[in-house]
Amino acid sequence: MEEYIALLTNFAAAVRGEEESVTPGRSGIGSLALANAAYLSAWKGERIALPFDGEEYAECLAAKILQEK
Repeated sequence: MEEYIALLTNFAAAVRGEEESVTPGRSGIGSLALANAAYLSAWKGERIALPFDGEEYAECLAAKILQEK
């Protein structure tokens, strides 16, 4: 739990311009793309190559959101 507090504290300080972020956004984009590809793969029931079609992902996500309502 202390690690998360430290990361969030650092994030807030970086947003305020008080210090450099220890986890720049660029470093997380690959993880996010991989996670989103895994979701897209599960939704479609097929393998997804990286990089994947962002519009297709957005359409599938919108359809899933509608299904949940």
